[in-house]
Amino acid sequence: AVQLGSRERLLAFCDAVQRSCPVGSYVKPISGTTPGYASE
Repeated sequence: AVQLGSRERLLAFCDAVQRSCPVGSYVKPISGTTPGYASE
């Protein structure tokens, strides 16, 4: 599991992964709730 210590660091990590993808790198990931999970 990836543990970055803060919500901001996790969001920055997800953004960096998305930007490095060859397809859809222009898409900005948006955090949100998922049914069945206790946290965002």
